[in-house]
Amino acid sequence: MQTVSSMRLGLALVVATMTPASAQPVTSPASCAVTIARAPEDVRVVVEEWVRAEPRCSSALEVRIIPTDGGLYIFAQDEHGRIRERIVPDPQSAGVLIASWVADDSMYVPPPTATPAGDVLPEHTVMGTERLSAGPAPFPASRSNRMSKWIGLSVGMSARRSDDGGVRADLDLLTHGQYSFGIAASVTETRIPTTGPDGMGELSTSDKKLMVTAARTWQQGRWYVRGLAGVGAVYSYALSMPYWSASSAEIVEAEGWFPTAEAAAAAGVELGNDWSLQFGPTLTLYSEHFTGDQILPNPANFMYGPNTVTLSRNDPELLLFTGLRYRL
Repeated sequence: MQTVSSMRLGLALVVATMTPASAQPVTSPASCAVTIARAPEDVRVVVEEWVRAEPRCSSALEVRIIPTDGGLYIFAQDEHGRIRERIVPDPQSAGVLIASWVADDSMYVPPPTATPAGDVLPEHTVMGTERLSAGPAPFPASRSNRMSKWIGLSVGMSARRSDDGGVRADLDLLTHGQYSFGIAASVTETRIPTTGPDGMGELSTSDKKLMVTAARTWQQGRWYVRGLAGVGAVYSYALSMPYWSASSAEIVEAEGWFPTAEAAAAAGVELGNDWSLQFGPTLTLYSEHFTGDQILPNPANFMYGPNTVTLSRNDPELLLFTGLRYRL
């Protein structure tokens, strides 16, 4: 008996010490607000769906859910400062319980509960909690495989050259389990050394990409790892300039649309209030063949007019992106 009580008290103290000093109780019960200050991502999704499906409202809660050996430890505080706590076996049970707390503002005190060994727990170990029925209510089928959608904005930089880089935005449109599907747009600029029969030079490119993406997220507490792949199109403007030429100096300008693909990995952490910070590399694959005009033609051939020149670009682009994401 004393061990069970001590364990609950210890968990409550841990949660209390992790709460910022400036945190305030939720104060708008009319909106049925449930602020999930901390929870694993898969548990958060289940709880949010149960709360949205609850038609009644008489309280607002700030909730923290922590995985523990017995399942999930729930620590909730309402707008009056009252505290509820409970250990439940799974995310569905957590969703049912928290939705019932929102719907019913009473402080239910159940009768003494018998343990499997026959011991009776004192009432104070379960005071202020709701007892679940033998089986949780059916989980809403239309929402059972959904996770949070995010929108993100990040800045990228090349490890090879400090002046290569760009910006990228991404948006989740559809989620299923731990998978998300969306779109991404980016603008990047790179410079690539080139060699040719006339000497060494540099190919400067400006790329505007629009991608369709698929991602998989693995999460543990506030931390997560995300893998992403995408296909799409890129509009590239290329300018080829020589460093030095043995016989002539030629500048070639070209542009066009091309297919492209990318792969990315990112590690991130949720900051609270629906924001997260993430960072990781993005590898973009190109297969481009430009046909452009020589805008500073070889003086020896000037009488014949500008030459048509073909440029190729097959080098992959590797940028490291860092940015913020917001939960929709």
